[in-house]
Formats: sequence, structure tokens, C-alpha cells
Amino acid sequence: MKLYAFVMILGYSRMPYVQYTSDMKTDTLRACHVDAFHYFGGVPQEILYDNMKTAFIRDAEGNFRATWALRELAGHYGFEPRRCHVRRPQTKGKVERNIGYLIRNFWEEVKAQGLSISDLNQAVLRWIDAIQDKRIGGFDQSRAERFTHEKGYLLPLPSVDLDVRLIVPCIVNRESMITWETNRYSVTPEFISTSVELRVDRRTMQAEIVHEGRSLKRFTLEPAGRRKRIVFQEDKAAIMNRWRHDWARIQRTVRQTNRTQVPDVIIRHPSEYDELADREGGMQ
Repeated sequence: MKLYAFVMILGYSRMPYVQYTSDMKTDTLRACHVDAFHYFGGVPQEILYDNMKTAFIRDAEGNFRATWALRELAGHYGFEPRRCHVRRPQTKGKVERNIGYLIRNFWEEVKAQGLSISDLNQAVLRWIDAIQDKRIGGFDQSRAERFTHEKGYLLPLPSVDLDVRLIVPCIVNRESMITWETNRYSVTPEFISTSVELRVDRRTMQAEIVHEGRSLKRFTLEPAGRRKRIVFQEDKAAIMNRWRHDWARIQRTVRQTNRTQVPDVIIRHPSEYDELADREGGMQ
């Protein structure tokens, strides 16, 4: 499995935030931003991005524009997204130097330990805590000392975080199930044939089923491709009752069909038809 590192560095203090992920999708990128803001206790007034397709795309005139997902995030948290100029290493050197420092001083120590992503992220935050009091090269101050000053310039966190999870529209099928990445999950039968939203946090494998703003359930996703059928305990009785009700309705329909009377058929001797044919022939 490929492993990626989301790295955000504050410009003045060089205080880093690092989070390892298994993908670089837009919803993962946005979730890492939110986690970084909470780690710093505030939001930078502007954020400078490298050449990331999940952050900036070209418009019809060939100019780079922040993606809709990044603009929504920036609007909610109040920061200005900016893009690094191509072939201008001086605009992103702080991040690149810190990534090199991260690889040499953290990754080389843990890469052979077989840690899960969750354990790895806890370990890297402990490592960040451990280096905060070290003097920064070229300065007579530590990250912690400079961050104490810089934190006063961060924007306050909003009262409610933006929901940055992946939203997947789903239809509840006749078996009262929805499907995501080949696995099926139960929903109460009252929502059969109804459209619901599956909201997925791919970093934590946590999911929520929502209908018209109402949360129906929260659960942990199964690994993709398992083709598992998950019937939650709270749904079993209702699904069984629905099955019994539908089965009884089918049986009633069958019985009513069997009781339908067939019209009486009069059986006649062939000579009667000959007589009828002769009579009609005479009328012509």
C-alpha cells in the first residue's frame, strides 16, 4: 500500500503538522486541513500550495484557480489559498526542508516497525512534540518559542467544522441494503427505495448514513472488495418483520388467483354446429 504524508508548516515558527494517509483524494486533503487547524488551535490567514491538482486547476483561459472544494474550505475557515509559482523553490523551501528533516529523523526510525496508519500518526505527533524545544537553524529560538508569538496571528476556529467527508448518494434496495465498494450495509426497511447519503471518512474508515439531514446510523466500513453483507443488530427484527409481511402478501395474492372462477364452457355436439352453419347459409 502506498503511503502519503500531508505536511503543513507555519511560516514564522516552522511549527509542523504531519498526517500520514493512504490516498491523496480531495476529501482526505480537506480533512487533513481541518485536523491541522485544530492541532495549531487556529487558522493561518493564507496558505501556500505546491503544484497540487487537488488544490488548483486551470480554467478555460488557462489560468490557475482554486478548486471548488478548496474554495469552500477556505470560505468556511477564512483563509486565502495561494499557489506557488512554478520553478520558484524559494517559495516552498520551508516545507521541503522540513520534509527532508522528517524523513531523516522520524521516518528512518519507524519505517521498519510495521505500524498501522493510526499508530504512525500518533507516533509522528509525539515526535513533533519532542522537537519543539530544539533551536531552529539560523535562529536563536525554538519552534515552541516562535509559535507562542505566531499563534496570536492565527484566525479563530469556527464554532462548527465543515463536513469534509465524501458524500455518496445511495438507493436503499429491496433487501433494505445500500452498497459501497462491493460491501452491503443494512438500513431500516422504512427507507426501502429511498435515496440516502453515505458520508465516508476514508482516513478513519468511519461512515454515517443520513436521510434529509437526519442521521440514521454510524459504523465502521469493511475493507473494499470483501463483498460482505452486514446486517446491523438494530435492523434485524424490522427486516425480518418486513420479509414476513411481504411473504404473507404474496401468499394472499396467490390464493386469490387460485380462487378466481373460470367461466363455464358449453360443450356441443358437432352436428349442432353443422345445423347452425346451414341455417346461416340459407339466410345469405
